Amino acid sequence: MNKILEQNIEFLKDVTCSNHALKGELVEANKAKKRLLDRILDLEADYDKVIGDVIEKDMASEFSFQQVYFLEHQNTELKKVNYLLENSSCRPKNDLDLKDSELTRMQNLWEVELSRKDDVIKGLLYDLSLLQESASNNKYQKDEVQKIVATMEALQVELAVKSSELADVVANCQLLEAQLQDK
Repeated sequence: MNKILEQNIEFLKDVTCSNHALKGELVEANKAKKRLLDRILDLEADYDKVIGDVIEKDMASEFSFQQVYFLEHQNTELKKVNYLLENSSCRPKNDLDLKDSELTRMQNLWEVELSRKDDVIKGLLYDLSLLQESASNNKYQKDEVQKIVATMEALQVELAVKSSELADVVANCQLLEAQLQDK
């Protein structure tokens, strides 16, 4: 009878150690969960900032496209004026040369503006690639948090089972002690 009691006490010690270890793992898992949740919040803030930048650049690009349209319209008007000047015999050659140089200047400005718009579009494409990468990282972080939460839930269930077993062993030990005292 004494040997059974010793075996039950040893089992009780093992269950207690296991219970303490599971509690430690649960604390570490909760810390990891908090770190990951903080990282997700940081990533979401970065995502919102990048979206804001993309919207701002999109608006700037729209404004630039309107400027390009205006410049194209001006270019067309200048070409009409140039055509009228070339066909007009009343205008002196100097006026025609002046309008032609103005048209050339406007075309150069237009080309510079188009080049700048190309740079803006390249920047928008780069921002979009960063946004896609951030979204991918954010999804990976969320998947990791879900795995940790699932692990924590499994550990909690295992802890509950071990605690129940521990309570049964303690009750059994108390019953055996009472039986031993009665004998």
